Amino acid sequence: MVSTRCFPHVVNLACGAIIQELKTIATEKSNYEFDYIIHLPDWHLYFSALESDLIARVRALVAACRKSSQRRQDLQQFIREGNNKGLWVGKVLLPQPGDNHNILWLLQLLRDCETHWSSTYLMIDRFLYLYPAIRMFLLERSQADLDDCLLNDKEVEVLLDIHQVLEVAHKAQELLSGERTLTLSVALPAYELIIAKWTELKTTIPELAPCIDQGIRKLGEYMEETRKTQIYAHAMAVNPSIKFTKFKNQQQHSDPSENMLAPGAQERKWLKQSMLSFQKNRRERLNFGANTLQRAVTTGSDAFAALTSGFTRLEHLNTSIRRSLSHHNLPQTTTTSPQVPRELTAEEKASKKAQEDAEDLATVERELLFWETNPLLGVHNFGDLTSFWAISHLQTAR
Repeated sequence: MVSTRCFPHVVNLACGAIIQELKTIATEKSNYEFDYIIHLPDWHLYFSALESDLIARVRALVAACRKSSQRRQDLQQFIREGNNKGLWVGKVLLPQPGDNHNILWLLQLLRDCETHWSSTYLMIDRFLYLYPAIRMFLLERSQADLDDCLLNDKEVEVLLDIHQVLEVAHKAQELLSGERTLTLSVALPAYELIIAKWTELKTTIPELAPCIDQGIRKLGEYMEETRKTQIYAHAMAVNPSIKFTKFKNQQQHSDPSENMLAPGAQERKWLKQSMLSFQKNRRERLNFGANTLQRAVTTGSDAFAALTSGFTRLEHLNTSIRRSLSHHNLPQTTTTSPQVPRELTAEEKASKKAQEDAEDLATVERELLFWETNPLLGVHNFGDLTSFWAISHLQTAR
């Protein structure tokens, strides 16, 4: 049985590693990490914000606001009034594409759950979107018990940085969670893209580089295990928008023996073996079908021949001569037994098998060469993989 890993769960674990590191980055930084960011402006304010455990503070505020139905209604009414008075003009932190950036949707705050994919990101995303209203709402005297949940400008800035890091993983989880769509072939490319984007963010947001490294490390561990499973290589190779291109760009394998092969050679070898096995089964099925058809045709032909032969014999029965009187003139009848095909000798069987193996290998190499040398298709040019292979018949070079 072939086991595959749950892609969104793996991404969620990587995010968990980042979030866990966020709690300790300011207090357990190494000298190298300290030297790396000490030249940045206001770095001490940045780490003070991290030390305050921003995610926990957001979580506490969300819980407090959602716990009271009256407080939920008050916040909704506050947003509505702000829209009418134009209070949010130019203040929306995370405007959504296509939205009116001067108003806020009447949305509720979201709780997060450790086992729900992207829930922490979605909690922060909703909090930041509604923050202009939340900030003014918290400044109301009636909400004095929530003063500790109010964020200063630097803390909002840090929270936006955390949101940007987690957004990369969220977009990948959305990609890998498609319904009724084959996503196995894009798992490894998606992992690599996450790592590439996080690596870029280490330069863009250097203060969070140690946290991002934890996510990259966790994701890299699963990627290394994933590359050892042939099914991923097969899925990528039969994707017309990927084929073998990603194998050529992959990092070195953990197995030194595989590193001796050219890039993508191991994956191509796996696919070739599977294609060869399929070709042998296909040939055996075709031979079986041909033999079955031949037996059916032969049986039908024999039956029809027996019928016509019977009519012929009946028509030519000699009824003008009494056999008992002229038995010595009767033709001698002979019966013929059906010919049984001669069983092949061991040498003939071996020779036939060698010929079939050579033909199967030639067929596989021809189909593989045809597939690999044809240009890649854009992701949007072939639809989903199921439809592509359902309507496509690979034309082998003749």
